[in-house]
Amino acid sequence: MNPFPRGSGAHELYERIEEEIPRLGLRPKENGASFIVSDLQRMDDRTLLGAAPADSVMAQCVRSGLLLRADLLDHSHRVSQEIPTPTGSYWHGIMHRREGDFGNSKYWFRRVGAHPVYSELADRVNALSLEQASEIAASGRFDPDLFVDLCAARFDGPPDALADELERAQETEIDLLLEWSFRNAIRAP
Repeated sequence: MNPFPRGSGAHELYERIEEEIPRLGLRPKENGASFIVSDLQRMDDRTLLGAAPADSVMAQCVRSGLLLRADLLDHSHRVSQEIPTPTGSYWHGIMHRREGDFGNSKYWFRRVGAHPVYSELADRVNALSLEQASEIAASGRFDPDLFVDLCAARFDGPPDALADELERAQETEIDLLLEWSFRNAIRAP
């Protein structure tokens, strides 16, 4: 589901990314949707957001998230490591989880703290009716460390029901964080 409003460059890019990568695995595809790199470089924040940015740091979070959704982990990493905010750390933590550097991922999630996205993410993950992975959103709280552990346990294994549930939860997480980053990029602080 595209988290961006029509008319924004981010909406158009997300549509193209989804055509190329309709489902994110726990680990990235080898080449990803590489077209996005040059497209993002050509877009200023106003074009990307479809509105004047109120927060340029959050616009960088949108860029990092789009690169991550496009399976371009190295590019996303270069952007997220320069964002000294909890949301930048969140993108950084997801990137390391997807590359299989689970200890580093947990380090970045500790830097996130209690992100505002976690409660809505717990609700959305619970709404997915995930049987095996439901403990990641128990008690209405998303547990990023447990999510990292579950992803680590299925990272190199064959596809199974739990891996499928984790992939669905991960896509929900990324879409929700993209939506949150976008809203905060165009909202005055």
